[in-house]
Amino acid sequence: MITGGGGGIGSELTRRFASEGALVLCLDVDRERAERACETAGEQARPVVCDVTDGDALDRVLADHGAVDVLVNNSLCVTGDNLVQTSDNSLRAALGVPFDRRTLFSEKLLQLLPRLRRQERADE
Repeated sequence: MITGGGGGIGSELTRRFASEGALVLCLDVDRERAERACETAGEQARPVVCDVTDGDALDRVLADHGAVDVLVNNSLCVTGDNLVQTSDNSLRAALGVPFDRRTLFSEKLLQLLPRLRRQERADE
């Protein structure tokens, strides 16, 4: 699962993980970017529209897709097409306030670890 999967780094990560045979959930708030990244990555990649600052949306993604083996928490909330074109104020805002909300996804996945470990033992 790659958050921010439709952006520059995210789309490359989506492509790379998919090329290695992983089933990749490419999460992005922008449907078109997620779909474009998945088209490039191939059939192993699935676009998922999700705002990682929305706890209910995260719950839905986890409920719909089940176990997560790898999380790349790559989301960054900036305006503009790329980081170089982003103003200092926008970058400060992106790295400051939203950080707490982006970590919400990691926290939700950590809550699933006991269940995933039980599942792993059952599969052995």
